[in-house]
Amino acid sequence: MMTENFNYITSRGLPGGPNQEITYVTGVASVEGYRYDSPDKNNSVNLIESGNISMSENDGSPLKKGPLLGIDNLGNKQIMTPGTNYSFPGDKVLEIPMAQKGNGEFRDFKGIPFLSSIAAGDFANHQHHNSRLADLYRYYAGRPLEDDILQVSNTKPTKAEDPDAKYISLNKNQQLVQEVIDNYNRVSNGNFYTNKTRPDLILDSDDNEKQLDKNNYKVTGYREVDDIDDYQLNAIGNYFTGFGEDENGTYISYYDKFDQAGGIGGSINFGEKLGLTKPFEIYDRIYVEKDKDSGKYIQKKKGGGQLPKAQYAGEGVKIDDDVVKNSFQRQWLDSPMYKQILANEVGPSDDADFITFGRKSNLDNVPITMMEGEHEEDKGVAATSNSATGRITFYKPSQDGLDEGHAYENTAEHEIGHSGDRVGEDTLKKYKDNLSIGDRIALANASLSYRPSSVFLPNYVSMANQAYNYITNQETNDLEDRATQIYKNLLSERLIPTKTIKRFNDERLNIEGYDDNGSPLVNNYDQAYYKRYDDEGNPIVSFNKDGTIQEGSIEIYKDDWADYVSEPTEARTRLNTIRSAAKDLGIYDPFTEKLTPEKFQELKSRVKDLNRGEESSYNPLLQLQDIYSDDEIFDMLNTISDTSKVSDSKLRYAQKGGSSTNPYTIYMNYINGIDDSDTAKNIFDKLNRIHYKDAKERGMGVANYIATNVITDS
Repeated sequence: MMTENFNYITSRGLPGGPNQEITYVTGVASVEGYRYDSPDKNNSVNLIESGNISMSENDGSPLKKGPLLGIDNLGNKQIMTPGTNYSFPGDKVLEIPMAQKGNGEFRDFKGIPFLSSIAAGDFANHQHHNSRLADLYRYYAGRPLEDDILQVSNTKPTKAEDPDAKYISLNKNQQLVQEVIDNYNRVSNGNFYTNKTRPDLILDSDDNEKQLDKNNYKVTGYREVDDIDDYQLNAIGNYFTGFGEDENGTYISYYDKFDQAGGIGGSINFGEKLGLTKPFEIYDRIYVEKDKDSGKYIQKKKGGGQLPKAQYAGEGVKIDDDVVKNSFQRQWLDSPMYKQILANEVGPSDDADFITFGRKSNLDNVPITMMEGEHEEDKGVAATSNSATGRITFYKPSQDGLDEGHAYENTAEHEIGHSGDRVGEDTLKKYKDNLSIGDRIALANASLSYRPSSVFLPNYVSMANQAYNYITNQETNDLEDRATQIYKNLLSERLIPTKTIKRFNDERLNIEGYDDNGSPLVNNYDQAYYKRYDDEGNPIVSFNKDGTIQEGSIEIYKDDWADYVSEPTEARTRLNTIRSAAKDLGIYDPFTEKLTPEKFQELKSRVKDLNRGEESSYNPLLQLQDIYSDDEIFDMLNTISDTSKVSDSKLRYAQKGGSSTNPYTIYMNYINGIDDSDTAKNIFDKLNRIHYKDAKERGMGVANYIATNVITDS
């Protein structure tokens, strides 16, 4: 988006002298500057019509272009580094790249503009034209590069015939690095894709994956994806991977000869024959070590330690006897953050020990069935969890495209979460069998009036009461209270705290904003509307003192899908599936740390990665975003049920409902509890109705709008 023309002149050497060099640069002002998706990212300079400069991409990540020199219209200069914000005294800033990325100087071949690009497949409608590895095609065409992913490799194949040959490294693309490691882990365990097992990826038997010798394999880099950037190895296709060791340690290597790239010519390679394109070789080494838990190779950090998994290759998880024990859902129950969050969740009627014990015991022995076919009633069902027994059944959609005995990880984690939340007869039996001596005495002491008719337990009142009081020095009412809590536990339907259940239900109905007709919007599925309107067609709305709309002013038509996703066990399992994927993607460690706003932005920018190879129809974050705001999801991931926090971006849909002649003074007195008269209440409602449209247009609560814009300005 351009706004105005500009001229920029640079001068080198003594002014007027024989060595003076003057460069004239003309152009137009830019809004997006050198951001990755900016139309101006390839300009030699960009003029920003502001003194405030952000060196971040639109998703919040550091600017990919690298450091820039900023010069404002007052002559102030500053080197600006990615990820930082800068403020200049002037109101216009000229941005100049410190080092022009992708100048292609390490490429000795220079192609012909336009023709070489067409021959290489680097044109607008080609699937790789705007991909993260589009520079492979530009390099093949001998054209200038636009990113800094391609580097000259510092390593060469052990059996390289030409010691002076130049190889291109793709190690700066962390997603590709992880895909190479994942593929090696797969084929080194004997899991090869062929035109029979994966006809969706391999059309001809000549392209079948196979082992070449002890340490080297032929591998396919193709995957079917919705977005070409979902799988980086698609850019090079079939390649070779190997295993070795050098002075820097154990490594996994990758090699490919990048030749005909899908442009004009097909298998005849007209581009190469006409000299429009030139093949090159890709090779580098990824230094790895074995993961202690999984036994698989993972990337080794510089200076020791392990890098987190950066990208899933869609291989799923093996469904075996250890799948539940090794799942995120089970490990989460032993983590410090789980204990901290649960402490925030439980209320007066909840028992944290019972909830954790029940979840753990439920996951101790989960029966699992792998079905080859589809669900009888709904072919789209991927898996189910039986609420009575905890049995998980995986159907065909959860296994499509995966190796035998595997299921997609999101589906597995989701159903394991359901099996953990249930309260079955076996759950209660284990709970009763493992009650402490103190709890048993409390139950024995409890009077029959405190005991639900559905619970049968022996009652040894007098002796137990005396013994318990003597041993614990507690009063009888403590026994009754504890017994009552145990009875509540035994009558529980789900192992989810009541505060969490209330929060999932309440925040589903928070008002996100208003449509063009002034009707409230609550989420993507439920429909909200005002119950009453006046003669002029304006809604009649009553407000609480905090500016929230009183119950009864709005009716909600609840959608079945919203009912389903906001069901507490469904919402909770989606939150844990998000945590699980975020951990595996290396975004943050939910076991030990809270999610920061910056990490949440990264999580949202990588929303497709949360699928972990599964079809996008089950994406836990996208589904929660259908019902809840980003602020609410962020809070849920950190606190679950801290109901004191209400998103600033939403007006809560409430579930309850000195003298002055200045109506606005009376308004504020009513809010502050100084004047509770009917007159003040009527003025409060009237002013809210008058100003609610203006407040809506500014995205503010009515009371906040009146206090900051009407009263302050009057």
